[in-house]
Amino acid sequence: MFEVKKSLFSLLLAPAFLGKGNADISKSIREKVYRSLFVYATRPFGLGSRISVENYSGTVAGVNLLYVKLRNRRQTIYVPTSFIYDKIIIENN
Repeated sequence: MFEVKKSLFSLLLAPAFLGKGNADISKSIREKVYRSLFVYATRPFGLGSRISVENYSGTVAGVNLLYVKLRNRRQTIYVPTSFIYDKIIIENN
Protein backbone atom coordinates (compact mmCIF):
# COMPACT_ATOMS: atom_id res chain seq x y z
CA MET A 1 0.00 0.00 0.00
CA PHE A 2 2.83 2.41 0.87
CA GLU A 3 4.45 1.76 -2.52
CA VAL A 4 1.21 2.63 -4.32
CA LYS A 5 0.94 5.95 -2.45
CA LYS A 6 4.63 6.66 -3.05
CA SER A 7 4.25 5.94 -6.78
CA LEU A 8 1.13 8.10 -7.01
CA PHE A 9 2.88 10.97 -5.25
CA SER A 10 5.87 10.68 -7.61
CA LEU A 11 3.53 10.65 -10.59
CA LEU A 12 1.82 13.81 -9.38
CA LEU A 13 5.14 15.60 -8.86
CA ALA A 14 6.76 14.56 -12.15
CA PRO A 15 5.22 17.33 -14.33
CA ALA A 16 6.66 19.95 -11.99
CA PHE A 17 10.13 19.09 -13.21
CA LEU A 18 9.54 18.45 -16.92
CA GLY A 19 10.16 21.92 -18.32
CA LYS A 20 8.70 25.29 -19.18
CA GLY A 21 5.82 23.88 -21.20
CA ASN A 22 4.22 22.68 -18.01
CA ALA A 23 4.65 25.91 -16.04
CA ASP A 24 0.98 26.25 -15.11
CA ILE A 25 0.67 22.61 -14.12
CA SER A 26 3.87 22.65 -12.11
CA LYS A 27 2.85 25.86 -10.33
CA SER A 28 -0.49 24.32 -9.38
CA ILE A 29 1.18 21.15 -8.12
CA ARG A 30 3.80 23.10 -6.18
CA GLU A 31 1.07 25.17 -4.52
CA LYS A 32 -0.89 22.07 -3.53
CA VAL A 33 2.21 20.34 -2.19
CA TYR A 34 3.15 23.46 -0.18
CA ARG A 35 -0.37 23.76 1.23
CA SER A 36 -0.46 20.08 2.14
CA LEU A 37 2.95 20.25 3.81
CA PHE A 38 1.93 23.33 5.79
CA VAL A 39 -1.27 21.73 7.11
CA TYR A 40 0.54 18.45 7.81
CA ALA A 41 3.37 20.21 9.68
CA THR A 42 1.24 22.59 11.75
CA ARG A 43 -1.37 19.96 12.67
CA PRO A 44 -4.26 22.34 13.50
CA PHE A 45 -6.22 19.28 14.68
CA GLY A 46 -5.36 15.77 15.81
CA LEU A 47 -6.63 12.24 15.46
CA GLY A 48 -9.98 11.91 17.18
CA SER A 49 -10.79 15.63 16.92
CA ARG A 50 -14.29 16.43 15.74
CA ILE A 51 -13.98 19.14 13.09
CA SER A 52 -15.95 20.97 10.42
CA VAL A 53 -14.34 22.44 7.30
CA GLU A 54 -16.84 24.17 5.02
CA ASN A 55 -19.57 21.56 4.34
CA TYR A 56 -17.55 18.61 5.68
CA SER A 57 -17.84 17.39 9.28
CA GLY A 58 -16.60 14.37 11.14
CA THR A 59 -14.07 12.85 13.48
CA VAL A 60 -10.49 12.91 12.20
CA ALA A 61 -9.58 9.28 11.52
CA GLY A 62 -6.35 9.91 9.61
CA VAL A 63 -4.08 12.63 8.29
CA ASN A 64 -1.39 12.41 5.62
CA LEU A 65 0.07 14.63 2.90
CA LEU A 66 -2.69 13.82 0.42
CA TYR A 67 -5.87 13.84 2.47
CA VAL A 68 -7.60 14.12 5.84
CA LYS A 69 -9.93 11.22 6.55
CA LEU A 70 -13.12 12.26 8.35
CA ARG A 71 -15.74 9.82 9.63
CA ASN A 72 -19.26 10.64 10.67
CA ARG A 73 -22.35 8.51 11.31
CA ARG A 74 -23.21 8.18 7.63
CA GLN A 75 -19.95 8.18 5.69
CA THR A 76 -16.19 8.44 5.44
CA ILE A 77 -14.98 11.64 3.77
CA TYR A 78 -11.52 12.14 2.26
CA VAL A 79 -10.76 15.86 2.14
CA PRO A 80 -7.63 16.88 0.22
CA THR A 81 -5.12 18.27 2.71
CA SER A 82 -4.33 21.18 0.38
CA PHE A 83 -8.05 22.15 0.43
CA ILE A 84 -7.89 22.76 4.20
CA TYR A 85 -4.97 25.22 3.92
CA ASP A 86 -6.97 28.46 3.72
CA LYS A 87 -10.29 27.31 5.17
CA ILE A 88 -11.85 28.00 8.54
CA ILE A 89 -11.59 24.89 10.72
CA ILE A 90 -14.16 24.52 13.49
CA GLU A 91 -13.30 22.08 16.25
CA ASN A 92 -16.51 20.67 17.72
CA ASN A 93 -16.25 19.70 21.38
